[in-house]
Amino acid sequence: MNPVYIEALSVLGPGLPDWITAQSILRGAENYQQSPTPTVSCGYLTPNIKRRTSLHMQIALQAAEKALKQSEFDPSKVELLFASSEGDLNIADEIFAALTHPDKLVSPQKFQNVILNAAIGHLGIILGNKASATSVSGGEYSFAVGLLQAAISVAMENRPVLFVSYDALGPAHVDPRDANIQPFSVGVLLSPEQTGTSIAKMVARLDDGGEESAMESPDLEQVRVSIGAARSLPVLSAIAAGNSQRVSLPYCEKSCLNLELEPCLQ
Repeated sequence: MNPVYIEALSVLGPGLPDWITAQSILRGAENYQQSPTPTVSCGYLTPNIKRRTSLHMQIALQAAEKALKQSEFDPSKVELLFASSEGDLNIADEIFAALTHPDKLVSPQKFQNVILNAAIGHLGIILGNKASATSVSGGEYSFAVGLLQAAISVAMENRPVLFVSYDALGPAHVDPRDANIQPFSVGVLLSPEQTGTSIAKMVARLDDGGEESAMESPDLEQVRVSIGAARSLPVLSAIAAGNSQRVSLPYCEKSCLNLELEPCLQ
C-alpha cells in the first residue's frame, strides 16, 4: 500500500490525559502514573449535545476535536471513520430494560443513540460535514480494522481521513470485563501527502500470523490489553519515540496488521 501520513494525534485514557503528556510518558521522559481516565473536556459538547450523548460518545467526540484542532484541514471536508469494539452497551441495556416493562416505552433519544454510528452522526452535524462517514466494529480487533480501512480510504480517495477508536465498559451484568477498566479513545488524522506539520509516515500491510507488539511497561501493557481502543498504544509509543519502527497489531485470529512507521523530519 502507498504510504499515508499521520497529521495529528489525540488520546484520552487512564493516566493519559492528552497526546502531549502521553508522548512524554511513552518515550520515557516521564513516569506513567496509573489513574482514572480524566473527565471529558470537549468544546463540541454544548449543554444540549451533552444531554443527548453518553460517555461512550463523548470520549469519541473529544478525540475527534483534539485531533482536528491540530490541523489546518477543513473539518467539514475531512472523511470520518469511527471504530468501537462493542458499541454503547449502556444504552443497549437501558433499551432492553425498558422493553421488559408493561408499557415498553423506549426513549427516542436512547433508540437513536444505540446504533453504532451515533457518535459519528453527532460529529457530522456539529462540523457540518457532508463527507463520507463510516462506523466499523471488530471486537478486540477494532482499532486495527478501523486503521487499515482509514489508510485505504486515504490512499484510494486521495483525501484526509479522521480515524477515531473509542471504547468504554458496559454494565457489569452484561459486560464480563473487570469493572476497573477505564474508557479509552484515540484520534488519528491521516493525509495522502506529507505536509509541513506531518508527524509520521505510515505504510500498512496485512499479513498472515505474526506476534503482536506489546508495551515494555507492565502498567501500560495492562492498559493495552484492557479494552479495544487501547490496542493503539504500541502505535502511539512508536510515534512518540521519534524513530523508525515496525508495529504489529492483531487484525483477526489469523492475521496481523503490520505498520512501518517513520518520523517526518520538520
